[in-house]
Amino acid sequence: MASITWQPGNFQIMTPNGPLQVEGLVGGPFGLRQEPRRWRPIWTATHLATGLRLSLGNGAGFYDLTLAQEFAERVLSLADWSTGSAPRADNAVANQVLAIWNELILRDVAATNLEIAASHASPSAVNRIARRRIRH
Repeated sequence: MASITWQPGNFQIMTPNGPLQVEGLVGGPFGLRQEPRRWRPIWTATHLATGLRLSLGNGAGFYDLTLAQEFAERVLSLADWSTGSAPRADNAVANQVLAIWNELILRDVAATNLEIAASHASPSAVNRIARRRIRH
């Protein structure tokens, strides 16, 4: 897997209202930025040459920054990202990007759901179980 060095920086994204300058992490041909969401923020990947979102554009993103970084690093070797046409012109590349996305987003959602479930565990139930073990 290719390795990208990530640095804080500004980059441009394309929005329905035109280009917008944002802050995030920049590495190689990609930028990562955190976007607010209703429950918790997500990390999205942007192709710097075009300002277009590399991760799915329907509001999806990674809760875990390390998975967003892994996504960018894994798709790096799939194409020449120095131009704006690579992913659009080649369906095979687009399908590979989607396959990597699907694999990583499943890991992200599973880990997030476990984290949420653990945070909602009743401390009193845990304490009752611990007391039962001590008595026996």
